[in-house]
Amino acid sequence: MRAPASKRSEGEIVDNILKIVDPTIKPLVRKATKPLVLRLISDLRAELPPFTGIRAINEERTKDLRKQINKLKKILTRLPQPLPAALFAPEMFFQLAVRQGTMLGINPQTRSYLAQKPARLALLLEQLDWLHARCDQISGIKLGTHKALDCRKLHAAIASREVLEFVATHTGKEPSLTVSLTSDYNKLASLFFEAATGRYVADFRRHCEIVAPLPLRTKE
Repeated sequence: MRAPASKRSEGEIVDNILKIVDPTIKPLVRKATKPLVLRLISDLRAELPPFTGIRAINEERTKDLRKQINKLKKILTRLPQPLPAALFAPEMFFQLAVRQGTMLGINPQTRSYLAQKPARLALLLEQLDWLHARCDQISGIKLGTHKALDCRKLHAAIASREVLEFVATHTGKEPSLTVSLTSDYNKLASLFFEAATGRYVADFRRHCEIVAPLPLRTKE
């Protein structure tokens, strides 16, 4: 792909996209595709971060969170009496506390009652275990994109595949997601990137290869 001799307008880029997608598509399909192309260009200009975040940051934050969860659980399970009751069952504890100068204050059964684990504390510990498990899951699947990956190029590849799949649903053809420098998939990604950033880049093979196996369109 040769770089354009001069900076192209959005209209020129959109026309090129429509020609590349399928020069034989019917006018009605072309009419339906153009608004999608314009919307995708607008979305790309928003310069959003990766949907799943940056992998290294996700790992660092979940690792820190797991440490804090473990620390908090240790503190909560080692609270001396009467703190568990005072913190997690205050409506019961303070009604009894105001009567500490009566026989209730020296009744062993009252103390045993207060020593029971409050339902709120049990629920909190359960939720902390759940959150810890989610952190483990995020770490296990290595959630996020590599920090060296250009997410704007990745998003351009997503837009390219989106258009190819959209047209395929109207023509009955399978979308061609061949990853090569001269493939429609690569050329469309280049055009979307140019429309969104004003910069021409020819090679989107790495980003197209990452996007190709991902499920994008919702099947209706």
